[in-house]
Order: sequence, then structure tokens, then C-alpha cells
Amino acid sequence: MHASAITRNKMCFYVSIVFATQLMIYWRADAQTATMYPPTPAYVDIKKQSTFMCNASVQNNWRSTSFYDETNSGGVPSVGLFYKDSTGCQISAVSSTKYNASCDSSKGEFNLTILSVDGSYHNRFIRCTTQYGVGSPSDVFASAKTVIFVRVPITDVLISNTSITSDVTRDITIECIVKSRPAASISWIIINSEGAIQNVSLTSSSTVTNDVSGITVSSLLTYRFKASDNGAFLCCSADNTITSRNSSRVNLNIYYPPLNDPVIQQIPNGPINTSEAVVLTCSVSGGFPLAVLTWNCSGNATKNTSGNTVYYSIGFMLVSQDNGKSCTCSATHTVTAYRPQVHIMLNVYFPPTEFPVIKQIPDGPVLTGSLVSLMCTLNGGNPLATLTWNCTGTISTNSSQTAAISSIELPVTKLNHGMVCTCSAFHNTDSYMKTVHHTLNIIFPPNEKPKVRQFISGPIDSGTSVKLICSVTGGNPLGTLSWDCAGINSNNSTANTAVLEVEFTVDKNYNGRNCSCSATHPIATFRPKTSHELVVYFPPSKPILFMTPEMPWFNGNTTEVQCSSTEGYPESTFEWKKDDIILNVNESELTLGPLTKHDNMKTIACTVSNEYTKRQSIVLTSDGILLNVEYFPEITIYKSPVHIMEGNNATIVCSARGNPVPQVQWFQLDQNITEPQINQSVLYLLNVDRILDGMLYTCKAMSSSSRFGTLTSENTTKTIVYCKYISKFDME
Repeated sequence: MHASAITRNKMCFYVSIVFATQLMIYWRADAQTATMYPPTPAYVDIKKQSTFMCNASVQNNWRSTSFYDETNSGGVPSVGLFYKDSTGCQISAVSSTKYNASCDSSKGEFNLTILSVDGSYHNRFIRCTTQYGVGSPSDVFASAKTVIFVRVPITDVLISNTSITSDVTRDITIECIVKSRPAASISWIIINSEGAIQNVSLTSSSTVTNDVSGITVSSLLTYRFKASDNGAFLCCSADNTITSRNSSRVNLNIYYPPLNDPVIQQIPNGPINTSEAVVLTCSVSGGFPLAVLTWNCSGNATKNTSGNTVYYSIGFMLVSQDNGKSCTCSATHTVTAYRPQVHIMLNVYFPPTEFPVIKQIPDGPVLTGSLVSLMCTLNGGNPLATLTWNCTGTISTNSSQTAAISSIELPVTKLNHGMVCTCSAFHNTDSYMKTVHHTLNIIFPPNEKPKVRQFISGPIDSGTSVKLICSVTGGNPLGTLSWDCAGINSNNSTANTAVLEVEFTVDKNYNGRNCSCSATHPIATFRPKTSHELVVYFPPSKPILFMTPEMPWFNGNTTEVQCSSTEGYPESTFEWKKDDIILNVNESELTLGPLTKHDNMKTIACTVSNEYTKRQSIVLTSDGILLNVEYFPEITIYKSPVHIMEGNNATIVCSARGNPVPQVQWFQLDQNITEPQINQSVLYLLNVDRILDGMLYTCKAMSSSSRFGTLTSENTTKTIVYCKYISKFDME
């Protein structure tokens, strides 16, 4: 019998025993109790029918028993009701589409059958409540419940691949998914062509997801297959103690490279003369699939395969250019890590095709008393040519693999100037004999120092370019000139004169700078230098005005205004203006004073210029500054003294002006009789009485200075009142 079936039988047997035992205990009990069968956990297969029994104490005062299903609104409403009637037990309110019910009140057995258990029942309860009494508050209730464990068998083992194509150099990941309850364990198995089984689960990892329909186990196998796995099968096996299943088999197509690098065979072997044929064969064995061979040399190609060995041959006629040529056979494979290359070097006999070449060390003209080495080189030929000299000196040979080299070293004097040395080349091929000649050249310095001139003489404006020309005549070779001022250099030398021009844009920093032209020559004693001083005109900066002291100033003061400007070249001149009136002052500092109230609100500005600004038509003027000159208020009283006809109204106007702006107010006997007003105050006298004749009124103006405090002025006027004539009739 299968282990899972045995387990289920044992479980069912245990339940029946426990049930019987508890029933026996029940019949001996007098207390109001209720017990659910099967007990927690109640193992139920999904999509199957399952019956739950509530076993209640059998007593005459039993009234009703109700079942509650947690999947139905959280188990709050009753899904099955059994109540007492004359027949013993009556069933009410049970859904026939979802449940069946039966009862035997004489035994205290109340059964509720779920017709089909779905996934929502997992870990949910079936509960019963029994009522004893007559429906009064003193009734006794007994409850019991069991929690359901819904078992889900393994129905499908899903594997992510139907076939696998990989190689022995990289990992591949395959997924196996199983849904069941309890959770399944997943193992990975490789079955080779001979039926041998290999468990590779150690390289896998699993994740578990739980929901009402079951527990989903996802296993990821990350594995690097071996060459021996080619042609085998892979599958995953799942077991959850209830059921076990295997996935479908996955075919393994595993690529692997040859174990060894290719080899090359040359026919005929050894050195070969030009115009003869050679065949090169490259071969390699093993691997799946077989490797692909390629040559980097062209010729008549032949490819064939024998068993697990691949051959690729090329044949061609040799020419002299093939000597030392490297032919490479490259192997490629589906496994990209396999990319070997093997090489063979061709050895071809041929005579040189060039003339010998002489190189002098040091190159060019040489100093008297120096050691000169002449090196004769003849490239090509196999074997190399033989070289000889016609000059007297120390001869040495230091040939390379591709060139015959012979050198002669000799000290030179003025007597060697124009001397010709000849190098002759001979080869074992009788038809080859070549010669080459070299003439010695002795050097000497110029007999004068360099001369410097400016292309356009005179001062240079800042921002414009200047060109300086340096020249020195004579010497063999010509002298080498250089400038210490950066710019664009132009070499305009002639056969007899070295000329180097430099052109650059100047700014004010170049004024007074010396640009030097230096001459050098292979003769170390010739190192003269000639300098040229630059004169650069540049403008002053835009002027800024500074006050001493700072404003505000006061009427009668004398002060200075400083016109500050960075000095240009040549020297700057200054021009001052006050309200566009030119002041005859050519100084950087202007003295103003004594100041008057008329200077207030006038504008001061200065202009700076020099020869550069005049040439460039540039005007450099400072920002204008508005003068702030403070003074005591000036009071004006209109119509003073004031003549008034008795009984009439009068208006006295007092105006004031000043800097700062004053406030004006009327006083009588040191008591203010009006509120402060700006610039002007009006005093109104109504229905004037003769007692006001000769009355004094004082107008005071006050302003507040941030530097000089309170500035006060006052003026007084009086009233003259004309009396009306009164007759005796008026008095009566």
C-alpha cells in the first residue's frame, strides 16, 4: 500500500477510536457540553464531500443546536439550525445547494455535510453551539469547533523549458512550479542516455507562496552542464507526502569544445625556394559540434572531415614576399571560450631587390672633431647580402634577421668636408652587386647675432596684434631661432638667412615687456640673444566717485570728491562736470565749497581719457552722483503784518523750504495752535475781535538731519485789527 494511503488509513482509524472514546465519556457526563468531530485539524480533500458532527450532551432541556461556517460571512450567521420538536429533532435553515444535514437528538448527534470543499475552507472553522433551557436568560450554551485542513494533491509539475541548448562555459536557470497542500518538496534529476540518474538539487533554490487554492513552490535550478550531459534528459520531481509526480523530460543539447588546439603540417618541410609550391594542412579533433577552421593565408583550399577530426588545407606558389610570413590557422566553436590560433613561419630563399642605404649618425652636418658613424643597410634577401667599405675607419657588422648592416666609424676634420664614402653589396646570386655613396658635410655657425624689428613701429594699442621679425644670416646649417613671447610663429627662412616671425595680440600687461629672440646652433658657443621692448597703449578703467566725507553735507562746508580710475598708458587726464557744466580742473580730486543750498540736487561726474581712448574714440565717464546739501529751513510769511477788519475772517500762510524737508507749525505764546504740516501751514482766524490787535504769531519750521540733528527756523508776525465805528444810537 502507498505510504500516503497508509497514513490516511491510520488517521481515519485514530479518529474513529477517539470518537468512540469520547462518546463513551459523553454518556457518563451530566454537564452541558459540545464536541466537534473530526477534531482540529480536520483533514479534507479538495472538491470532496466532508461531514462534521457536533456531539452535544443529551438532556431533557436541550433546546437547539446551530452550525456556523467561517467561510460564510466570517462564521457570524448560522448555516444550519436543529431545534427540538415533538418528534425529537427538526432541521431548519440549511442550504441544500451547499450542505446536507442530519440529526439524532436522542444521541446528541448533529451532522452538517459540506457537499464540496473548496480552497477557501483551508484554515477556517466549522463551529456548533448548543442551547439548553426554555429560551430565558438563564439558558446554558455549549460550543465547540474544528479547524479544517484542505489537502490539495499534486496535479501538474510545470517545468519552464521543453528543451535546453547550452554549453559547458555558462550557467543556465530552469524553473519548476508545483501547487499542492501540504507544500511539495522538489528535486532535480539528470538521466543520461544509459539510464544513470544524477540528483543536482544542491544548486537549486525554492520560494513558497501560499493562497486559498494551495501552496505554490517554485524551484530555480542554476546549473552548468558538462560534456557528459549532452543527449541526456532533465526533469524535476515533486512529493508532498500525499502524492508525487514528475515533470515532463527536457532534452539536453550541450555544446563542448575540443580538448586540444589545432596542429599544422607543412609539405614539403623546411626552407623553400621562390616559385616552388607549399601545402599547409590544419587539423583538430573532438568537440560537439565539430570546430570550424579558417586560414589567414590565401591559396587553393580543401576542407574535409574524417570521424571527429576536421581538416583544412591550402596550397600556393611561394614568392619572395612570403619569406617570414606567418600563416595562422584559427579554430572557432559554438563555445566562445574556445578560440585557439596556431602559426607557422615560412622560410623562402631569394636575393635582395633593393639598393643598400647609408645612414649617418649623427644625421646631417657634423662638427669638426666629432666621431661620425656611417651605417650601410640592405633590406631583404635570404640569406643576407655581404657589405664592404672604401673608407678608412673602424668597421663593425650588426646584421638583423631581415637586413644586412655594416657600420664604419671615423673622426672628421675640415679636410673631410665633401669626402665621399662608398658601400658595396654582394649576394651569393651572381647577378646581384650594388653600390651606394655618401658625402660628408661639416657645420659652422653664423658670424653675427640676430636682428629684431617690429613690423609696424611705434606704440601698439591694447587688443591689437603685433608682429616681431627676428633674422640672422649665414652658418651651416642656418641658426635656429626661438621667441620667448607666446604667439603664432612663422618660419620664413631663405637659403642664406634664418627668419622667424611671431605674431600675438597684446594687452596692457605687455607694456614695457621685453620679447627676446634667441639663436642656437650645433656649435655650442653660438647662443646670442636680442631683445625688443614693447610699448602698449591701454585705457584707464571707468572712473568711480568717492566722497570725503560721505553725504549729506551742510551749507557752508567744503568737501572733496575723488575720481578713482585704474591708470592706463599713457598718463590719463581728468575732466569734471557739474550739471553738464565743465569745470576747469585736470585733477583726480575735486574740492567743492563753500557749499550753498543751490548745490543741492546738482549732479557731479568725471571723465577719464588718455591717448588710447582718443585713438579708439572711447569715453569713460563715471556714474553721476546727486549732491545732497542740507541747510536750515527758510520761512516766508505772506502779508506780514496782517491787517484785519474787526468781525472779519483772516488767513495767515507760512511756507518753508529746506533740506531735509521741514515741518511747519504755528505757535502763540509758545503754545502750538496748529498741527505740523509739510512745507506749509495755514492759520485761520475767524470773526476777529479788536482784542487781537497787536497779537504776535510765530511760525516755526523744523527738519531732522541724520548727521546734523534737528534744524529749526522761526518767524513772527502780528495782527492789526481795524475797529468799526459805533454811534450813540448803536449804543442805545
